[in-house]
Amino acid sequence: MTTDTSESMVVGQSQLYERWYRNNNVRTNKYTKYNFLPLNLFVQFSKVANIYFLFICAMQCIKTISISQGRPATALPLAFVVFASMAKDAWEDYQRYKADNEENNYTAHVYDPAT
Repeated sequence: MTTDTSESMVVGQSQLYERWYRNNNVRTNKYTKYNFLPLNLFVQFSKVANIYFLFICAMQCIKTISISQGRPATALPLAFVVFASMAKDAWEDYQRYKADNEENNYTAHVYDPAT
């Protein structure tokens, strides 16, 4: 005769349990809604190509050395590339967030050797 000594419970973020268990939530997303913009801009401008085009854009603002009459001609393409990369990073991070929530809300079996 075997007895099942495990308990079934839903592991969630805001549920109360009879016993206290250590938080076992998985978090693989890189950003939060508070740090997305500064952290992602840091990541974007850690790339050498983006730094180069930002430097060229700044140099184009100097009228005496610019061939674009002081207008930053590379600003629009640089902004497009940076914002497209930001949108891609936001989408990927949101997908990781959804997958984490799905994983964190599975039913878990807790083994209690005392019973």
